[in-house]
Amino acid sequence: MVKVELKSQNGKMVGFTAEGHSLYAESGQDIVCSAVSALTQTALLGLIEIAHVKTDYRIDDDGYISCTVTDEDEKRRENADLILRVMHCGLCSIEMNYGKYLGISEREVTQ
Repeated sequence: MVKVELKSQNGKMVGFTAEGHSLYAESGQDIVCSAVSALTQTALLGLIEIAHVKTDYRIDDDGYISCTVTDEDEKRRENADLILRVMHCGLCSIEMNYGKYLGISEREVTQ
């Protein structure tokens, strides 16, 4: 199962971690892993390249990705919240159809 943890702070999304493999299908044929990977990596690219949000992130070859917004600028943090909420919507849609293979949790983080 792919496990995604969404992090929020004061009502705004500030990061995520995704890890594991769905085991829906063989490697290279796994639409659940591919969809989660596409959504999370696109959100990260949107944060960095489109919204110019400062982040700490890590991507490993074994199916792990994490991202934390470190930017202090309020406008960029609002943009980050929007991008991460769009990612969340996409992930929830996948979870509705493939919940056996994807689990989403949310956690409030402190500063």
